[in-house]
Amino acid sequence: MKNTGRPLPVSSRVAGFLGVALSVLTAVASDAVIDFRTFIPGILDAPIYRADGTNGLSGSRYVAELLIGLSRSSVAPVATPISSHFEEGEWAGYLGRDTPVPRVLPGFKAGDRIWFQLRAWEPYPGWYIPENPPPPKFWGVSEIFSLIVSNTPTPLVGLKSFALQVAPLSIRRQGDQTVLRWSAGGGLVYYDLETTESLNVTGSWRSSGFTLVLDVQDSGWGGWWADWVVTNSISQGTAFYRIRLLTP
Repeated sequence: MKNTGRPLPVSSRVAGFLGVALSVLTAVASDAVIDFRTFIPGILDAPIYRADGTNGLSGSRYVAELLIGLSRSSVAPVATPISSHFEEGEWAGYLGRDTPVPRVLPGFKAGDRIWFQLRAWEPYPGWYIPENPPPPKFWGVSEIFSLIVSNTPTPLVGLKSFALQVAPLSIRRQGDQTVLRWSAGGGLVYYDLETTESLNVTGSWRSSGFTLVLDVQDSGWGGWWADWVVTNSISQGTAFYRIRLLTP
């Protein structure tokens, strides 16, 4: 986490201000403009982490997109995506660096109270047909927040740090069988299914030893998805299950 500002040489600061001026000149006075960064010294510090919760997203392997709306319930992507890749090295986990990154919000005007949500994901890395897109490997979203936007780069004050999500585990009964299902991230994200008879015994979680089956289906909406599925007979006793992420 970066908790101090990073003083810049005078030449760098001047170059940064000139860049902002040139970018803002492409907008009109009534346009709503945000500063699409997640670290601004003394104002904003909201890194985004991988599913392990400790390592920041890094480079073009990950993508972030800003969702916006005039109300909490209307937050959605815009026609021209407001998106970016992540920085690397010591800046991993952040969008943007020392100088502002102005972005005009299409369809909104200065003085509007606008609601925001930042979405980040790791796209499927292989080749695929654009008309039949695969699911992302991992994805996550920030809490929704709002602020009044001006016609100069407005910091995303209110954005909080978050991590990509580990798949939720679904458990249901089907006849005399228990069916466990969770997202496989396009078949590229692996987990171990663990079980225990008691949540009160420390160290009692162990690998279930069950065979995971990959279930690939057409979503019916111009894409496909894949789940890991485990089916086993219902236990006579009490059994608890959890999944442990194996893919980094």
